Amino acid sequence: MKITSTILFTLSLSAIVWSQSLSTDPCVMVENILSTIELYHYDPREIDDAWSADAFDLWMAELDPNKMIFTKVDMQKIGKYRNQLDDLLISGDCSMIAEVQQIYIEQLNYIVDINQNISYESINIDRLEYMVRDSTRIADRSAMMETWRKYLKYKMYLRAIDLYPDSRDTGLSEVEWQSIYTDIIDRENCRLKSKYNTGDDMALVRESLLRAISLAFDPHTSYLSISETEDFISHINNEIVSFGLDIIENEDKEIEVSAILPGSSAWTAETIEEGDVIVYIKRPDGQVLELSCLQFDDITTWLSDYSNTEAVFTLRHKDGSVEDYELSRGEASMESISGYQIYELEDDGERIIYIALPSFYVDDYGDEYLANGCANDIAKELLTLSREGSIDGLIMDLRFNAGGPILEALRMVGMFINFGTVGVADYRDDEPTILKDPDRGVLYAGPMTVLVNSASASASELFASALQDHRRAVIVGDTTYGKGTIQTILPLWDMRMKEEEMVPIGYINTTIGRFFRPNQYSVQQVGVAPDVYLPDPFEAFRISERYETAALPDMRIDKKTYYRRAAELPISALRESSLQRLARDSTFRELQQIIEAAQGYMEQDTFEISWSNVESYTAQTSGDMDFFETELELPYTISLPTHMERPEMSDFVRELQAENLKSMHMDMYVREAYYITKDLIKQTK
Repeated sequence: MKITSTILFTLSLSAIVWSQSLSTDPCVMVENILSTIELYHYDPREIDDAWSADAFDLWMAELDPNKMIFTKVDMQKIGKYRNQLDDLLISGDCSMIAEVQQIYIEQLNYIVDINQNISYESINIDRLEYMVRDSTRIADRSAMMETWRKYLKYKMYLRAIDLYPDSRDTGLSEVEWQSIYTDIIDRENCRLKSKYNTGDDMALVRESLLRAISLAFDPHTSYLSISETEDFISHINNEIVSFGLDIIENEDKEIEVSAILPGSSAWTAETIEEGDVIVYIKRPDGQVLELSCLQFDDITTWLSDYSNTEAVFTLRHKDGSVEDYELSRGEASMESISGYQIYELEDDGERIIYIALPSFYVDDYGDEYLANGCANDIAKELLTLSREGSIDGLIMDLRFNAGGPILEALRMVGMFINFGTVGVADYRDDEPTILKDPDRGVLYAGPMTVLVNSASASASELFASALQDHRRAVIVGDTTYGKGTIQTILPLWDMRMKEEEMVPIGYINTTIGRFFRPNQYSVQQVGVAPDVYLPDPFEAFRISERYETAALPDMRIDKKTYYRRAAELPISALRESSLQRLARDSTFRELQQIIEAAQGYMEQDTFEISWSNVESYTAQTSGDMDFFETELELPYTISLPTHMERPEMSDFVRELQAENLKSMHMDMYVREAYYITKDLIKQTK
């Protein structure tokens, strides 16, 4: 059953209409989720005890990710549902939600109480202690206080390192430690209470179950609430309307600024920086949102709510100082901010073009066939660049590119091959479809490398694997994520309503197909293996599809494909030269040491709670590595293409370009990709 034309599985904005009165009957939602998946999922799992176990484990993992809330005693009570969810949910029995909710709230309140009874003196900040990193749960309530005491001590060290980064040797005063202790206790208890202090008592437990039962089919089939769907639409819309702050939840469960949108009010504030922590948000009516007491999803929902047009944001800078900013919601067109970066790398008269594409995109989701996306944008750039002078080599950087519309990836592959199979799409109940180069002819036929890492996924993997199978480019970096599936967003309907009154009560992002390489193999779970490997700092953290619950298996499709491979590339010679350079390169040697240290941390059964160990662990696991911030010696000059140096450019675009250029001078991966491209030019002349 092909429910989207060709292979574009993106969402038409005109089809998104929803009701603000979401049904809170969990069994209605469960019935809709399961029936929609049964109708449209590419390969729906049988709803049996194995599915039930996965759904239950995912449910518990969201409610209690660190296994510090439910005890073994609690699990003896609710663990009976691990193999019963399938039978209960199918029969329309959702009573287990109330039971889990009651135990959950009781445990949260109990932990709040014991935290209040953990005195500063009992923390004993100077005594060397260890946390046991065990996958088993706390035995019972009597053992909880000791577990939480050590956890609070660990959090105190995290906060101390954040507030006083240069005080490891000198130490903190008693007053400073006591202040940190009070702050941590208040913050943790506020966070625990926020899990159930909502207008809808069962919201957290219910919503987490709905996500769990959908994710038990595969990692990309996921229930979306109304607010999550709104957030999705705001991200794919051509016009971004926001305060200008992208946020993440950091190690200390604080809301940290991860990016600032150029042209926004946050951007014009100038002193707001990535890494700043949002402490409070004060609305015009005087209500203060204390972010440490809110769930991350609640904060993102508030920030994406268009009715919130202005507010005062209280931010804590990295030096510990606190500052207020009056920010307003504003509109910034993506046309003013390129979805890609282009630079010229020149040395010895050779001109290598570098293009970074963070994601595949289209400007208008109303018509999937309009040539109005990244493929068209980059094609125009390559044509302009070729008119400005000869292009001796090309580097396409797809690191951290998680994908996007696959049709754009097909179009981009078509720029570099003359004709032939680019991939194969397979939908449920349909014959596999050959995905062909949509345009005959080649836009650029010269030497080419593609940079990838473990976070390159989906459409990025289609692009890289197609060029690899055609022998059209050398793939450089680490094995990609391994997502070879196709999704679409489908509405969930409340079938109890009259047809003329029916409105969606939620949505589900559903896996409806797979894509395969030109050679008929899949990237699912296995990813795209690079021709030339470079160490990846994320290797220690198992960032890959194959580690996800219920991931669809790897497979090969029986479909004859037709494509003409180019001449064999000198992969062995390129690999050997790169290995020799990496052995001499101090930055890559240091990176390898950090990767090995991080792997060691992840394998430890116990964790030393000390300033030096917490500091080292945080640096290793957060990717906070100083040499990534160090300007490198480069064998080439970096410059913007001539046609991009426009006098009418706004100040914020110039500032953004300056920041990007600074990053280019510190990127050891680009430097090595440049060396490999230079070697490729020599080998193929």
